[in-house]
Amino acid sequence: MARKTTKRPGASKPGKGSSPNKAAAKQQLVAVSQNTSARISSTPKTHSMVRDVHAACSMSDPFCGHANGAKYLAESTSRTLAYQNHFRYTLSTNASGSATTIMTPGYNVFAAYGTVTGSSAAYTTYIATGGVITAAAYRIVSWGCKLRKISAPLTSSGMVRIRGFGDKDGVNLATVDIATYNCDSFEDLPLSECRDVCIIGRRTDITHQTMRTPDSTNPGPNVANWVSPGWNTYVVSVDGGPASTGVLDLEFYVNYEVTFFDNSTNAQLCTPPRAPNPVAVVAANAVYTASSGIFKAGVQSAAKWIERTAASAIATYFGGPAAGAVVARIVD
Repeated sequence: MARKTTKRPGASKPGKGSSPNKAAAKQQLVAVSQNTSARISSTPKTHSMVRDVHAACSMSDPFCGHANGAKYLAESTSRTLAYQNHFRYTLSTNASGSATTIMTPGYNVFAAYGTVTGSSAAYTTYIATGGVITAAAYRIVSWGCKLRKISAPLTSSGMVRIRGFGDKDGVNLATVDIATYNCDSFEDLPLSECRDVCIIGRRTDITHQTMRTPDSTNPGPNVANWVSPGWNTYVVSVDGGPASTGVLDLEFYVNYEVTFFDNSTNAQLCTPPRAPNPVAVVAANAVYTASSGIFKAGVQSAAKWIERTAASAIATYFGGPAAGAVVARIVD
């Protein structure tokens, strides 16, 4: 009598495209994942990766809900007020279909219009942003800008060119060659496709945490007098667009920490600093280091990338590079 073969529960035939190499790779990934879980679970039970990811996002994603009212997580003893300045303006073309604007992070002013002459742009006229509280000192926790085309679909010709610069003062930015790629980061895309592009400011050095008086970085009427508060600048230009038309809406989110003079009643609004969180600081630094600051797929795409990068950095912090790679794949 022939022996009846019994199929083990959960067993299945190999797929058409399966191979020993794929099976071995899968087993290796499972092993690394299990090892990662064990190493992370050995950390104090009070640790929460979700909490640290949110804390990292509060310092690196200006559009995230956690960024509104966020403070730095580094060591500090000063009481500050955290608030978000939210404003917008329109970029319009000239008679030749060109337009340009520069973003210079600061306090009383933040962006300026420019005049295009050939491939060169000169920036002189600052835009009133409004909504800024009179403060004794400030620092920027994070900032970003959403770009959306507002021209009619049938007249949205031309290109949008975004350039990021790491210059620390305005002397080199008063006039910019917008036709070249002599910059830290860049993106070129058709105006018709600029539906939800976002820019996230990048740190230029460790001075971004320094509290500064507004006058120390305020350029007044001239971009050439601007001094960087530890953040880079961006130039957004349009060429070949419809003549004398509003083409782009720029919506800014700037998250500040500020202090007030002792004789100001606003000083009572200040709250104690957040508790230091070195894990979240490492994750936020990893986001800024890896980012170009330009996300043409929109805010949601930027948020997912930031979350994945922060989670991977936190896993690497506790479990090593292999752990970071596994967590990045899981978040995807």
